[in-house]
Amino acid sequence: MSTRLARLLRLGPMLLLLGGLSGLAQGQQLPILEALDEQQVVERMQAAPDGDDEPLEQPLTPTTIPEASPLLQPEEPVSAIEERAAEKLDEVSLEEKIQKQILQPELKQFGYDLFDQTPTTFAPVTDLPVPSDYVIGPGDTLVVQVYGKLNVEYSLVVTRDGRLLVPELGPIQVGGLRFDEVRDLLRVRFEQQIVGAKAVTTMGALRTIQVLVVGEVVKPGNYSVSGLTTLLNTLITSGGVKRTGTLRRIELKRAGQVSATLDLYDVLLGGDTSGDVQLQHRDVIFVPPIGPTVGVAGEVQRPAIYELRRPRRVEELLELAGGLLPTASLADAQIERIQDGDRYTLVDTPLDETSGRATLTRPGDILRIFPVTPSMDGVVLLSGHVLRPGGFQHRPGMRVSSLLTSPRILRPNADVSYGLLRRESPQTRRIQIGYLDIASILRRPGGRADLVLQPRDEVIVFDLAVPRSQRVANLVRDLRTQAEPGRYPPMVVDVRGQVRATGTFPLAAEARLLDVIGFAGGVSEEADRRYGLVARKHYTGGRLQFLSFSLDRAHAAPHGSENLLIYPEDTVYVFDRQGERTGIIADDMDLLVQQTPYGEASPVIYVRGEVRHPGRYPLEPGMRVADLLRAAGGLSEEAYGLSAELTSFELLQGEYRAVQHRQIDLAEVALDAESGRILEPHDELVLHRKPNWLGRANVTLAGEVRFPGEYPITRGETLCQVIKRAGGLTEGAYPFGAVFIRERVRKQQQEALDRIQNNLDDLLVNLSLSFGVKNDEKTPAGERKQELIKVIKQLKKQEAIGRMVIDLDRAMRCSGEANIQLQDGDKLTVTGMQEEVTVVGEVYHPTSHLYRKGLSSADYVDLSGGTTVLARRDHVFVMQANGEIVSVRGGDWTHRTGRVSVTPGATIYVPLNVDRMNKLEVAQSWTQILYHLGITAASLNTVGLFD
Repeated sequence: MSTRLARLLRLGPMLLLLGGLSGLAQGQQLPILEALDEQQVVERMQAAPDGDDEPLEQPLTPTTIPEASPLLQPEEPVSAIEERAAEKLDEVSLEEKIQKQILQPELKQFGYDLFDQTPTTFAPVTDLPVPSDYVIGPGDTLVVQVYGKLNVEYSLVVTRDGRLLVPELGPIQVGGLRFDEVRDLLRVRFEQQIVGAKAVTTMGALRTIQVLVVGEVVKPGNYSVSGLTTLLNTLITSGGVKRTGTLRRIELKRAGQVSATLDLYDVLLGGDTSGDVQLQHRDVIFVPPIGPTVGVAGEVQRPAIYELRRPRRVEELLELAGGLLPTASLADAQIERIQDGDRYTLVDTPLDETSGRATLTRPGDILRIFPVTPSMDGVVLLSGHVLRPGGFQHRPGMRVSSLLTSPRILRPNADVSYGLLRRESPQTRRIQIGYLDIASILRRPGGRADLVLQPRDEVIVFDLAVPRSQRVANLVRDLRTQAEPGRYPPMVVDVRGQVRATGTFPLAAEARLLDVIGFAGGVSEEADRRYGLVARKHYTGGRLQFLSFSLDRAHAAPHGSENLLIYPEDTVYVFDRQGERTGIIADDMDLLVQQTPYGEASPVIYVRGEVRHPGRYPLEPGMRVADLLRAAGGLSEEAYGLSAELTSFELLQGEYRAVQHRQIDLAEVALDAESGRILEPHDELVLHRKPNWLGRANVTLAGEVRFPGEYPITRGETLCQVIKRAGGLTEGAYPFGAVFIRERVRKQQQEALDRIQNNLDDLLVNLSLSFGVKNDEKTPAGERKQELIKVIKQLKKQEAIGRMVIDLDRAMRCSGEANIQLQDGDKLTVTGMQEEVTVVGEVYHPTSHLYRKGLSSADYVDLSGGTTVLARRDHVFVMQANGEIVSVRGGDWTHRTGRVSVTPGATIYVPLNVDRMNKLEVAQSWTQILYHLGITAASLNTVGLFD
């Protein structure tokens, strides 16, 4: 080997030269350039003794192979295993879904998708190795390379009679021989007839054969195919088998006889291609009609319609379908079968039993494999405001503390006072509710509060920041759904009023008042702990009943009757100590009255007068005056605590009439709550006010007072007395300009303004319809309306002040009518000395002038330049410093009647002639109101009342 390798290394340049001589004509002898043995080494390297070489010479007419358009690779659909796994990746839930007997929407025949995508042309097979058993026939090309004594290569075609014409050897019969036999034959003949010559034979171009494809195929007909083509290749290339044709016994006929049979199921299911034989010239491929079929649907790997060669057992059919999916229910399998040729029936075939798996199928059967029931069993669920919610395996003896192992599992703001346990009864599947004391469970695991869990229990932890009714809304809905009228009431309770979380909540069996209020988050600080109500509607009769409770008494005796047992659909009312309560229960009270039969008195009673919450209350059996006072929140501060009047009514002749008035000794009731008579329907208790009662009252002194501030007053105390208590007025006080505000007067003024403003719309209509002298010619009607609307909007901005005109100088002498009695909320503002007189309105220079004694209102107007042409002289007003309004109306402004005396701090207002300015006849009534309001606001702002 070493000597031969050395020679090869020396022949490197020679190999390049031989590569350039590859284009010599066929049969031309190569020149001897080296020793014969060295040249033979080169030739051996170029030859391919395995029969897989290409012809040395290209054909004169190259074969054009049309390119098939590239096929788009379809996206592989999600498998059934992936679908089932994806469903189980969701959050663990105890909700059960209805498992309908619906499987795949359709079943396809197995195996026919092999022919869905077929080539568009027959491409010659030129790049496949020729097997040794290939049978030589007419048209085949053999490439014979002779080396040794002769160095020549021949490309020889088998003639029609099966002979190969070799120049040195003559005709040789090769038709019908295998390729390996022909190769050996030529090698021996060359060695025998030419001394020193050796021959290597390979296959060149293969012959084309004619085959006939008939039967249940897509494109029957004659096809020209390569000599290496097999039965399956021809079927795929010719379009494949129709769905009415068989895949189990495709026949290859040769010379009228069945030469081979192909079962495509062996190829598709087992990869066995032993039946895929090589075709010969004039072979016939025949596809018979399809045989008996059976469908397999549901939880199998390959749901489809399968063709059977013989009757199969169910277990064999499942093997055809690839086996069961992990989600298959072994107990739930059926065969849909045609019975007696005229109807369908179902045959149960439990796969967990031998008899079911051994059931024989019949043609037309459909085997249904249903999935397991989509419900979780043997698990418990932890949900809500925890760090790791989800499902956990249930173990015997498992408790709530097994899920809530420590406080660290809770999220911030988790409610540790009350949680919820949702449980399903194994017998009835009804939902049952239990309340959990999470704090006790964490503090004492295994204790009484730490309940033992059952399979499918759910532990819910609430978030204090989220409305609780929202979190349990679905559970409440389920509880209402499972209720049965007349037999099984919905286990829900409604909690309203002063609790942390109001709404409708699930009700645990044998739950009491404190349990329900605790589940609602407890009561607020404003809750009335002495009186509350439970409205109970009896589930059978539907009658409404009220039960009162006291939270203080319930906490004092949690196992006693004061801690009421709560019934399904009860409504618990927790009242506000200060807020209104009779309106909260008004609807239930109306229902209580409506349900009272004719001829009976409705169980309601009334309390009026000096109590904290007067109104109508439900009458309970054995209710006394003390109970009614507790319901009304007790006596108010103004109440006369010695006695009250109780009026009893009796239903006579269909009408209520008073039959008795009695005085109730409240002192006796305070000593003994059980004393006195039991109240009857429609009794009315009236609490009187204390005689001459005056509650806490204060007045405010401000401005030029020696000691300004708030002063408490007693009934009948006067202005003079309070000013003296405040040290009197300062030296700089101007008593005539004092401003006195009273709240009661402000309310009266505001009511009057509101009435006027409510009538402005009517006023606008009247003004727009009024007929002045040529008003339409002065100003269009639409423009007049817009001007009026603008004025009305300005008027609505005014608010009443509540000022009263007083004579403080006379009041300071503590005598006469000027020394008024004070009321709660009165305010006196004493201004300092004012030395100006202000002129505003339609004058040429509105300004303030220094007060000069002896000048009248007309003089000050003249000092401001006089009135303009738009002034309404006969409506000039003078607002004195004490709030009095003096009008010059009715006189001539330039004569004595228009010369009104003016005091320091006064304001003179010259109004605008609206009718002349807007060319609209304006009603004098509302203009006067507008002037008064404007003057009042301007004057009070001048004295600093609003500072």
